[in-house]
Amino acid sequence: MKNNQGFTLIELIIVIAIIAVLATTIISVINPVEYQKVSRDTVRLSNLNSISQALELYFAENKSYPVAPLPSTAEDLSEYNSRLAWVDPSGCKYVYENIGNSGYRIYSVKESKTFSVPSGQVLVKVVPSNSVTVPVGCNISSTELIQLSNQQ
Repeated sequence: MKNNQGFTLIELIIVIAIIAVLATTIISVINPVEYQKVSRDTVRLSNLNSISQALELYFAENKSYPVAPLPSTAEDLSEYNSRLAWVDPSGCKYVYENIGNSGYRIYSVKESKTFSVPSGQVLVKVVPSNSVTVPVGCNISSTELIQLSNQQ
């Protein structure tokens, strides 16, 4: 009598193939790369909000916004917020634009295709990248930018 207590090679190959197909399907549905891009865009928006708050404190003290570009040695916002980040998670610098004495715009690249501006953020828009100079040295080829402005 033969003792058959194990699986045959064919059975093992079929089970491994089924597991591989299921894993591939689940990973393609979840799309972890896109979730990472969305999280980096969320960090960018948070950094833009921090810079905006420092700019408002600067304006309250000096009655005007700093002239571009930021950060500069003459007009550094670190006294208003010592933890300001001028570089986003992928190494791109934020772009600051002074609009006279009463306004400003700050731009960041938008990496994710599915990122959208959270509701209630009326001063944040997604704009085409051909309207603003994207920072040099940015490894992201983005067609859109995240814009935060103090004017609508």
